[in-house]
Amino acid sequence: MGKRIMTIVTILWLGLAALILGHATVNAARSYRLTTRGIQADAVVQSMTQRRREFYPNLVFTLRSGESIRFDSVSGPRLGDHVSVLYDPADPKLVKVNTTQALWIAPLVEAIVGAVLFLLPGLLLLRSLRSDDSTETAPSPRGSGAEGQG
Repeated sequence: MGKRIMTIVTILWLGLAALILGHATVNAARSYRLTTRGIQADAVVQSMTQRRREFYPNLVFTLRSGESIRFDSVSGPRLGDHVSVLYDPADPKLVKVNTTQALWIAPLVEAIVGAVLFLLPGLLLLRSLRSDDSTETAPSPRGSGAEGQG
């Protein structure tokens, strides 16, 4: 029963790691797309939204067509600040603040966490298999005592 539960926990753990790695990949792909094909624009922090105990900036920028786009940033600038943003011309709702932190830190942290979560059960499984092998191949105490008396 213990091995069955351990197997289920390992599978769920690996599934969580795969989800985190998948999210990191999608996030990094979006950042890459924005840095290679995105259009840079100047955005202004028009208002702040409070969620729990933190305030998040609401930025507004104008497309080349003249249409205004509003989006929420996760952190950073204050009310009235101007920031550079990158947006996808094919999908202007895909927009990020044009900083290394906004574009690359989140995918990097997610990738590291996902990799650690993915490797940890593998290492534990390997350790478990090695300990199983060592108990199966160990000589019995009775056999080793008879050999010494010959």
